[in-house]
Amino acid sequence: MSSRLITPHLTVKNVAASKQFYTQAFGFKLRYENLKDGLPVHVEMDYHGELALMFVPENVGGRPTLAPISFADPRQHTSYFYLYVDDVDAVAARARAAGGTVLEPPRDAAWGDRFALIADINGYHWGLAQTREPGFPTFDPRKQSSK
Repeated sequence: MSSRLITPHLTVKNVAASKQFYTQAFGFKLRYENLKDGLPVHVEMDYHGELALMFVPENVGGRPTLAPISFADPRQHTSYFYLYVDDVDAVAARARAAGGTVLEPPRDAAWGDRFALIADINGYHWGLAQTREPGFPTFDPRKQSSK
């Protein structure tokens, strides 16, 4: 199964470290990795059975691409990915333990979600959200079947 509408395609500083971070912090699972001459040139990761993220290393294929951590202050706010999780506090703590930076600690936001903002190891921002809306689908990685 693929993403329903949109899938971020990022440039990362270090592919191995990025796979580890996204797995440990968010519970993403490796879906696909394309190697060229033994080096990763494209990675895809799933979140709850759907394609959630694709990434490539900096300067892949000779293209002058960089991860934000290579040129921007990780606290600089421009945009972020909004990721629903079952426990914002726990995911923010895992992200910090995996090397991320907590930009806004978990709090109850005015719009009703429990919310935190983190910068990952590549400088991308992730808004972690836990809804309190009845009937809204939430995800518990402990209940996910392994593929």
